[in-house]
Amino acid sequence: MEITKVKFAGDGYLINDRLRVPNAPGNRHYQMIQEWLAIDGNNIEPEYTPEELVIKEAKDERRVKEDLAEKMQRAGKEVIKEFHILNQGRQITFEQAQKNGEVFVAIKLFLDSGSKFSRDLIEGVDLTGTSLTEDDRTNLLNVWDSAIA
Repeated sequence: MEITKVKFAGDGYLINDRLRVPNAPGNRHYQMIQEWLAIDGNNIEPEYTPEELVIKEAKDERRVKEDLAEKMQRAGKEVIKEFHILNQGRQITFEQAQKNGEVFVAIKLFLDSGSKFSRDLIEGVDLTGTSLTEDDRTNLLNVWDSAIA
């Protein structure tokens, strides 16, 4: 195999943009890289070009945002679900909700920690495929508006 290009690739190397080689001195391809590096002018290229790095960072950032959005969606559903269990579909006041005990305290702590963001989260929760209703969401938002906002 003729080596024309070697790049760093994670913990190892990438030969000719095709063959991944571990950083393992006993590996024959690793030995070939060492011999190639001994030739004047041959250098290992960085894992990413500046352009590739910009693209990778954008993808990583998008992935992090998507993961966070998914986690927040699940958390929002849980908040609405717990509220649904507490009020059993009835319209209740904030004072009544306070009397429902530890579960509502946990919901309130969640809501307090996120301020307006938590309200936006509850408004944006997709209820498709759940037993939750728009009334549950409205009731929770009414409590939010009375108690926290």
